[in-house]
Formats: sequence, structure tokens, C-alpha cells
Amino acid sequence: MIQLAIAGESVSRDQAQQSTGPVQVSRQERRADRINGGAGNDLLFVDEAEAHPDQGSEFNGEDKKAPPPSNSNAPSLTNNRERRDAILKDVPATFPISENPDADGDEPWFEWPAMSAVGDYKDLIEQEAEEASVDPDLIKAIVYMETTHGYYDRIKDAFSEPGTLRPMNVNVEYWKGIGVSREQLEDPKFNIKTGIKIVKGISERLKHGNVRKIATLYNNLAAEKVTDYGARVERLYRERPWENE
Repeated sequence: MIQLAIAGESVSRDQAQQSTGPVQVSRQERRADRINGGAGNDLLFVDEAEAHPDQGSEFNGEDKKAPPPSNSNAPSLTNNRERRDAILKDVPATFPISENPDADGDEPWFEWPAMSAVGDYKDLIEQEAEEASVDPDLIKAIVYMETTHGYYDRIKDAFSEPGTLRPMNVNVEYWKGIGVSREQLEDPKFNIKTGIKIVKGISERLKHGNVRKIATLYNNLAAEKVTDYGARVERLYRERPWENE
């Protein structure tokens, strides 16, 4: 439940409505809910101040502190296959990952904005993300990253069966246990739905999650610290270049 600061006191949204009438919840608060997975899992916390450092004190995080984990006995997993299995089996776990001040979020020379597929699937992304209570902009940032960086695979794919399938570049073999076939993953709807399921599974297992940590693990479940991939997705999330498509 989002805590709102009213007259210097922290009260629940329901309490605020009872005492002061309808409360307007900001778009940023709704986005924080969705990044967190929106499932009420108190292992989740995205620091919007980190995700949006250019937005000032509105995202100071002071009234969005995560409560203590409800399952303090959840195993801390570092092996990528154990992490994957925790997501597939939907069992409690935490995925430790460190910040990395050296992670580079700048646009690399090979990023090709014209190859972005976000515009093609905008409505589908928003629909599937809303149904899963995941921030659509997080999914758009990942799709933008995968389609503007992975376009060279199209040449290779013309001569061999691809191991990963766009728009979310889901690895067919690695995620076969999720219950979706190659043929289904070739359908953008199933592809995006599956990618969102993976993103949400990662989010639910981060004690102090943020965009760059979630994205780093989406790209590499074995990661121990934030990578350039995660830093780039975090910057795309803030700048939203797909809005110019």
C-alpha cells in the first residue's frame, strides 16, 4: 500500500481518503507500484530517486521505504540456473546484485534507433504490462534496447534458427521451462507476455530493486553487479526515446 505524507504524518491511502476525500495518486507513484511488480511483495522496492535523478525531490524515496521482508529465510541465490528455477517454480528467493558506479549508460556507436520496435508494439506492451502490474515504460526500455542493439541477429537468423526471439529477445532454450514453445514466442503477444513474466519474477526477488538492477538481471541472470546493459536501459527509461518514433 502506498504511504502518503499528509500534514507531516505518514498515512495509508485508504486513511487519507476517509479523512480528506479522494486522493490524487501521481503518475510516478503508479509507476513505482508497477516496477515493484504490483503484487504486494514486500521484498520489492524501486528507488525512484535513482531511476529519475533529474526529477528532483519528488522522488526522494522518503515515504517509499520498503518494509522488512516478510520471508527473512528466503535463500540468497547467485547461480543463474538456481535463479531461473526460482522464477520458473515461483518460490521465495533473493537475488543479490551490487550497484556499479562504472556502469556506462551512454548510447553506444552501434545503437540504431530506427530499428526500435517499441512503436510497433506500444499498445500490446501497455496492455500486457498493465495486466501484470508492471511498469510499461520499463518494458518499453528493454524492448528498445533489445531491438536497437540486436538488429544484427536478423542477418544471422536468415541462415539459422535463432536462439533468442524478438521483440524481447527471449532465449528459447534457456526459458523453455516457462511453458511457451518456440512457435508461441514467435508471436509478439506471447513474446512480450513471457518477457514481462521474467521481468516481474526478477523484480519480486530483489530486496532493493531499481531499473538498472532489474534490466541487468534480465540480460544476464548470473550478474553480480550492475552492467552497462542495465545502466543503458535505466537511461532509456528516463529519456523515453521511443516517444519520438
